[in-house]
Amino acid sequence: MNHQAPFFILANPRSGSSLLRIICECNKQLTVPPESGFMLWWKDTYKDLSQKEMMDDRTLSVILDDILSSRKMETWQLQKEELMAFVGSHSPKNYAELCSLVYYHFGYSRGKRPEYWGDKNNYYIHHLEAITALFPKAKFIHLVRDGRDVACSYRKLKQLKSTSAYAPRLTAEIDEIALEWDDNNTNIFNFLKNIEKENQYVVKYEEVLLQLEKTCRNICTFLQVEYDPEMLEYHIANKELSLEPSETIDWKKKTLEKPDRSRIGQYKKQLRPLDIERFNQIARTSLQRYGYKS
Repeated sequence: MNHQAPFFILANPRSGSSLLRIICECNKQLTVPPESGFMLWWKDTYKDLSQKEMMDDRTLSVILDDILSSRKMETWQLQKEELMAFVGSHSPKNYAELCSLVYYHFGYSRGKRPEYWGDKNNYYIHHLEAITALFPKAKFIHLVRDGRDVACSYRKLKQLKSTSAYAPRLTAEIDEIALEWDDNNTNIFNFLKNIEKENQYVVKYEEVLLQLEKTCRNICTFLQVEYDPEMLEYHIANKELSLEPSETIDWKKKTLEKPDRSRIGQYKKQLRPLDIERFNQIARTSLQRYGYKS
């Protein structure tokens, strides 16, 4: 197990990050659980604990109770007793290693023996320095999708019928979508300027749909793991194993299907010319940076 170099998928909402998480989860050498920000939420509370303090049974029990009580952690379906035994048997040196073991245990609980763990959470976009404070050697995959298509996806959520407590609440106003998409991708872009080139990889959502195998091979090379052809069958694995939890699948049903190329450029039919022009005006620099004609 490698506690030093996990990887993080960074993306604006509705850019395919859940799809990419599931694809990576299908690689036997990787484990990428459903999203939960527990790692940062409990950081200030426990980051200064010593190894001896963390390995006290009572203290460890309290820490794991806190972690397991975190928002969305129920989707990991971890058993506290098993998690406590797993963490205790590996004697983490610090809070970062303890968090790492929680991720690894997710993989172990599903019959895997992963070499690396990863995480996907749009929440991290505004807390990137906190991640590197915990994991200075972390790797980052920046997933980018054409912002105009992202706008279509935001607007489709207005039709979403879900009783989930986690159902997304995103704006449908084109100016607000454009500003958010531009700000989020610019924030990631600026953050990656300070990350070693070998620890960052930029991939476009359109590449995932058009060249899935090539994209998977490139990601595996970047993460230094062997390519696993099961990554191409992500939709089958998701149906059989519920890789996307029931609590969040309502707005992520495309992860149950093969790559849908018709989603590329859908904005040309779904957005008004005035909306397209407005988006282009607001986010032109970012659109051009990632090769999207504006």
